[in-house]
Amino acid sequence: MGKACFYCRGRQNVQKLYSWKEPEYFRLYCRDCIDRIKKEEWKSKEEFLDYYSNKVHYNRLDDKSKELFQRLKREE
Repeated sequence: MGKACFYCRGRQNVQKLYSWKEPEYFRLYCRDCIDRIKKEEWKSKEEFLDYYSNKVHYNRLDDKSKELFQRLKREE
């Protein structure tokens, strides 16, 4: 079975897109879907950073999520 887009199941021009939450993992998307998914991922990442920039919210994170938050802030 060949590689297919995770979003539309298309098999043309499939590319890897790594997760910002877990950079060791990726999903495959076709050229038609990847830009849309990148925008959604960027928005989700920005919402995460914005929400947990508040100390009250940040303190509720588990240790792994705090590490993720700190890594993402360093990369900005």
